[in-house]
Amino acid sequence: MDQRDLRHFHILKWNEICDYQKGAPLVADIILQLFSAIAYLHQDKLRLIHRDIKPDNILIKQIDNFNYLIKLGDLGHARKIPPFEGQPMTENITTCYYRAPEVLQK
Repeated sequence: MDQRDLRHFHILKWNEICDYQKGAPLVADIILQLFSAIAYLHQDKLRLIHRDIKPDNILIKQIDNFNYLIKLGDLGHARKIPPFEGQPMTENITTCYYRAPEVLQK
């Protein structure tokens, strides 16, 4: 089965994504799985902020024709909420092009 990150996936599957019958449910499923991964990180027992969500860190594995498994990778910059003593929460840690607008305004 095919496995790659989201940035490369959308190039290869562009025709399927653009076809509303296949594309809309596919995109909705990818987003739902991604939000589930973020919710898992934010739950009380983990309380983590990822801090570097971008297409390169969203991993996709094709299970069958229209089913995909989404994983959120690269937790190297993740931080606990609230951070440990001496653990910086710098604004410049994320990839520049994927920073939140509120971080760019500072």
